[in-house]
Amino acid sequence: MIHYIVDIKNDDNLLDQYKKCLSTYKQERIKKLAVTARRITINQIIIGELLLKYILLKHYQILPDKIIIREAVGGKPYLANYALNFNISHSGSKVMCSCDKEPIGVDIQEIKEDMQIDPWLFSAREAYGKFCGYGLDYEKLPMIKKCVCGKHFVKVINKNKSSLVYQQLYMSKYVVSISSRSLLASRTEIKICEVKYNKVLNKIKCD
Repeated sequence: MIHYIVDIKNDDNLLDQYKKCLSTYKQERIKKLAVTARRITINQIIIGELLLKYILLKHYQILPDKIIIREAVGGKPYLANYALNFNISHSGSKVMCSCDKEPIGVDIQEIKEDMQIDPWLFSAREAYGKFCGYGLDYEKLPMIKKCVCGKHFVKVINKNKSSLVYQQLYMSKYVVSISSRSLLASRTEIKICEVKYNKVLNKIKCD
């Protein structure tokens, strides 16, 4: 598994500069959100795909223009022409992307003082739901119970099924949750890399 987080910046020109770099799937999603979404949300979506392409180029030598992203039933995006799985999440100023050979779901959740929900439970549910393939419809997943089973790992119980979710506190104000079958093979602390915003942009060139 490979995990990266980038701290995004307010950039009003990001969409104009990198629209041609985005997949058709992502362009259509932005078009739907353009009327109602805040600029920061659109920038999070753009950087999410650019971060994915940064990881694929750096670790798998896959060129950005060779990547085909499509949408599965339920809304979860996937790579149509490579046997790799990915998932993207964003909250606050952070965008996270993870890649794995196994199906994967990730979530990053900013912890705020006025939150009405448990950010750890909420984040675990989101990561698990995305791992299950719910994509944009993961909120349809039945409510889950969370049982602690060791440092960093929790057992998510949904009806009669259970799964491991990895969680850690990131920079004292974010919860990171990861759900993947790869967790069963190694229950060790996961390394999450941080990459600079400009480094991602400079790596992905748009012609």
